[in-house]
Amino acid sequence: MNLGESKVNSREAGKLHVLFLADRLGTFLGGAERVLLNMIRLLPKDRYRCSLALLDRDPSATDGLKDLPCPIVKFPMRSSFDWNAAKMAARL
Repeated sequence: MNLGESKVNSREAGKLHVLFLADRLGTFLGGAERVLLNMIRLLPKDRYRCSLALLDRDPSATDGLKDLPCPIVKFPMRSSFDWNAAKMAARL
């Protein structure tokens, strides 16, 4: 799913959209990763809608995030210094 493809229904239209961007969320979650996930879960749903973009090429990177209350979009990147990074930036 692309972020641009998601349709916002009338109930979500007045909410502020927050895009969280992370390089990866593996099986071990450090402090910053835990804070990110808690922010997504705890932001008031009546005022905010969230999306999470991951710059991770591991297909299992989102396995532990199925209960997250927001769309997760993956931009598979090996490095931020190759041609694929430019393609993913354009896609974002």
